[in-house]
Amino acid sequence: MVKEGISVLIAAYRAEKYILECINSISTTTPHEILIGVDGCKKTLNVVNGLRNENLKVFNKEKNTGAYDTWNMLIPKASFNHVLIFAADDIMIDGFLDNAISELNNFDFMHIRCKTFSDNADDDGHIWIADGVILIRTEVIMSVNGYQRWQCSADTELKLRLKHFGYLGKASKRIGFRYRRHGDSLTMSGGTDINSSLRLNYITQIQQMLQMKKFENPI
Repeated sequence: MVKEGISVLIAAYRAEKYILECINSISTTTPHEILIGVDGCKKTLNVVNGLRNENLKVFNKEKNTGAYDTWNMLIPKASFNHVLIFAADDIMIDGFLDNAISELNNFDFMHIRCKTFSDNADDDGHIWIADGVILIRTEVIMSVNGYQRWQCSADTELKLRLKHFGYLGKASKRIGFRYRRHGDSLTMSGGTDINSSLRLNYITQIQQMLQMKKFENPI
């Protein structure tokens, strides 16, 4: 039976430098669990296996198949009726999860407002709404079979697909986390950065879906 609360799902690849800070930032009075999918990275696995946290569960994949595939693996393992998709290099704002479910209210999903920072500087003041970090009812994300098995941009496709199928979304009013800018992130690394041919190809596919008003759930 699914319980009332939040399952925080974290995809972790080459995250050994950041994962401890990420996990330690997740503190809430709301019933919760933290599910980490380690994407074929032994260094990261060694770090998380050394943690003692009664709310933490670790799942290892022998091969790196990408963050979206890892989140898809974790979604059916969620014990609670809400899922928060989170990144291993970001930092949760203290207290955000305490009121996240009440802020979601009658909506089906909520994208989380964030503030950027980097390892070499303090917060740069840039506040934006992240497609990649989403609080969503577990039954909803299960009903659409999670993410497309893309290497990048699948979070944007999911948002539009949810709206296409009539699910109600919103953006959080409060800042929920600090978004870390670094060279190894999906939006800045070579093969999947914002100007990569792969990302541009996915964006073209999304534009075609919008024009044709045709979205299909992954199999």
